Amino acid sequence: RDDKDKLFISPALAYNQYDGIMPGLLFHNLTLPENRFRFAIAPLYSFETNSATGAGSVGYLWYPHGIFREIMLQADAKSFHYREMDQNVIAVSPLPHISARFTKVAPSLSFTFHHLPLSSVTRTLTLKAYYINEESIDSSFLPTLIYDGLHLTQQTKVYGKIDYHHQNARTYNPFSYTVEGQAGADFLKFNIEGNLRIDYNRPKKSLYLRGYLGKFIALNNTSAVNSRYGLTATYTGLNDYLYDGTSLG
Repeated sequence: RDDKDKLFISPALAYNQYDGIMPGLLFHNLTLPENRFRFAIAPLYSFETNSATGAGSVGYLWYPHGIFREIMLQADAKSFHYREMDQNVIAVSPLPHISARFTKVAPSLSFTFHHLPLSSVTRTLTLKAYYINEESIDSSFLPTLIYDGLHLTQQTKVYGKIDYHHQNARTYNPFSYTVEGQAGADFLKFNIEGNLRIDYNRPKKSLYLRGYLGKFIALNNTSAVNSRYGLTATYTGLNDYLYDGTSLG
């Protein structure tokens, strides 16, 4: 045990297509022995948009006596720009373009089940909510009014997600599977994914198998809802409506 609370401060540097280079600072207390209350916060500044950006996470961990080994209450947040427009825009500011921002706050509650001391199995149940504010570029202007009427509109989306993850990290033939459900105002989504590695009796040679089953239910059956939230065989930043991933653009 340590009789002092430690705060670590270090430089931080980030980059994406819309915010450009973003210097800042990282504040955190992640150390050993672990703290029950833990945080990592990185305020940044974008020279491309002349605005503040950043990300952070704050959590508290319990070690109960019962079915769960750990319970983690956590909140994640991030705010960056995700699209821009520079065509038919008269620069009324030092910026040559209009940039749209997203701001996300995602509280979660995660339960890790007890297992035998020598077991390679980890089982986790996670409940997570998403509050996402997106700015959109409104270009409903007349051709003779190049800039007039061009502005940013805001819309807040709320999503919920529940998932159960089972992983057996045994030395030979490890496997895992995840059962997940998502819900929004316009859709419901359910999916199951399983992964298995079949080891050969040759070093560094294995067969990797993946199975996936998903169902998408559109509550608001429009092309915009289906194109954004529907099941996709390929995954890019455009599909990341929860902003869980990290993309350059």
